[in-house]
Amino acid sequence: MMSSDVDRLRNCVREINNTWTIPLRFGIALYLVVEILGAVPASAGLVVMVLLVPVTRKFLRYSKAYQKTILQHTDERVRQTQEVMSGIRIIKLMAWERSFVEKIGGVREKELKALRKAAILKSLCESSPAALPLRLVDHALLSRRLHRRHGSPGHHCHRDPWNVHDRDGQHTDGIDGLPGALAA
Repeated sequence: MMSSDVDRLRNCVREINNTWTIPLRFGIALYLVVEILGAVPASAGLVVMVLLVPVTRKFLRYSKAYQKTILQHTDERVRQTQEVMSGIRIIKLMAWERSFVEKIGGVREKELKALRKAAILKSLCESSPAALPLRLVDHALLSRRLHRRHGSPGHHCHRDPWNVHDRDGQHTDGIDGLPGALAA
């Protein structure tokens, strides 16, 4: 098997597993968000997730285009390497090693550049939809914690970050009061 075949097999196994885990994870997450935040904020989060679907599709289209480019560069590099190996005696006799190494190295650099772009795109595609709901829940939980601590909803949104309170509730200005506020 070639490395591209192994990569496809690995992706297939992961995707087969995702067919049953994604609906389960989605249901559990939706239930928890509704329990923690209520129906209206959970609905807003659900709308944001649905709106991310076209963005993810666009990422996947770009990723597919990069995969085609990577395969073309890989095929070119393998073809050139096979030509060098079949004519190695002539290449050694004429001392053309350096030019062939540079030629194959140039194709390899193009291949690696496309691989890097595809890896970055893939990581964005896989992490963005997963990270956004977690970030929204984190923000909601932090808002609830601040609401319990300071008494009014939204109070933390209008607060000056340098205007902090220490553990005893005493007002302190500046960064000197920050460790006390964080420890509370």
